[in-house]
Amino acid sequence: MTDVDGSSAQPGLHMVRVGLVAAPELPRRVALDLVDRLPRLLDRNFGGRWHVELAEDPLLAGRAGVDDVLDAGRDARSAAGWDVAICLTDVPLRDGKRPLVAAVDRHDKVAVVNIPALGLTALGGRVRTMTVALLADIMEEALERGQQPKRRLSAGMVMRREVVMDGRPQVRYLAPAGTGHVRLLSGMVRANRPWRAFSGLSTAVVAAFGTGAYALLSPTIWQLSGELGWGRLVAIMVCAVVAMIVWLVVGHELWERADGNTTPKEAALYNSATSLTLAIAVACGYLALFVLLFAVSGLLIEGGVFQQNADNAAGIGAYASLAWLGAAIGTVAGGLGSKLDNADEFRYATYGHHQGRRRESGNSEA
Repeated sequence: MTDVDGSSAQPGLHMVRVGLVAAPELPRRVALDLVDRLPRLLDRNFGGRWHVELAEDPLLAGRAGVDDVLDAGRDARSAAGWDVAICLTDVPLRDGKRPLVAAVDRHDKVAVVNIPALGLTALGGRVRTMTVALLADIMEEALERGQQPKRRLSAGMVMRREVVMDGRPQVRYLAPAGTGHVRLLSGMVRANRPWRAFSGLSTAVVAAFGTGAYALLSPTIWQLSGELGWGRLVAIMVCAVVAMIVWLVVGHELWERADGNTTPKEAALYNSATSLTLAIAVACGYLALFVLLFAVSGLLIEGGVFQQNADNAAGIGAYASLAWLGAAIGTVAGGLGSKLDNADEFRYATYGHHQGRRRESGNSEA
């Protein structure tokens, strides 16, 4: 085996130091897994001895472009004395119209992995596979032919590898323009952690439950739920969920606007991720409300009384449509405007907000 700089070293004698520079939250959690697994994985692929260290950089989340991230990795590598640095960021990077999955600067021996571009599932395995490929790109000239990894990317990671001789970065991994943006957006939603936003809805769900339970006692609602049909009931649910999302966005100033730090394309991407994150959280709240009201309707409303007043046979379908309509009424009349447990949970569900928060935190520490 040879050193990263090209000098000779016998296998088992030279220690290659790999530094992982991670943004906070999701990138840091992924990096912690890499610290444990990467040395054995690299030994299996390349041989030799490997030492992996982790450093967190809040400013890494605020870097606007791939060159900025690579500069941060180069500075961290020089300061820590690492042989190679791999940056893990959740900033959505692009190369033209294609999402940039990863990039390598061979001269500075630094690379970047764009975690959201790896998608929603099997994230840990994809990051490990990508990291091995990037290290092979950085050390391609130093590695002997037999030490090159047999397989650089798994079959589930469809992307194009480009090598540019006179540019920076010299190696780019690009996702397809269509499916790549879908994968990037789903990765951003995962990074937003919709379950955290859902946890902040508990007070709103309780308020909606009270309103919906009261609505269940009205014979007019019994008749209406049987006459509307499931097509219209689903449309009503969609309107209620959209109204809730709009209230959360407007009431908590979650809409990202283009400014000096954010381009119009970035703002559109951030807002799409925010909307999807809140849609998942609100939809989960709606389903939880439906289940509660379905149970209440079965317990409180006797079948004969229901049939006599609603002119409809009591059954699972009738109670389900009643609970569905009650959930919509409760969401609109009770959930909208109710006090949230923690408004910050929703602000953290926006890409623009937590990127700005990290920049402020990193600047204050500096």
